[in-house]
Amino acid sequence: MKNTERDLAFYDVDIFEDLLDEKDIDIPCADSSEEDDRRKNESAARIYGTEYGDLVDRVEVLLKKNICGA
Repeated sequence: MKNTERDLAFYDVDIFEDLLDEKDIDIPCADSSEEDDRRKNESAARIYGTEYGDLVDRVEVLLKKNICGA
């Protein structure tokens, strides 16, 4: 089964997540309600909520440009 650019974007973001975990760095959520949810759920995610989704989207766009030559 071939991985899509979206799949690869998730894998890439997971690599960043691992690095942030090693460095004990959290990327704060711009949305205070997402940050509250993160704390309430005791999420260990270093990149959470909209920031996570936005980063995946950006990496996906970059991968598509590189792969398709657009």
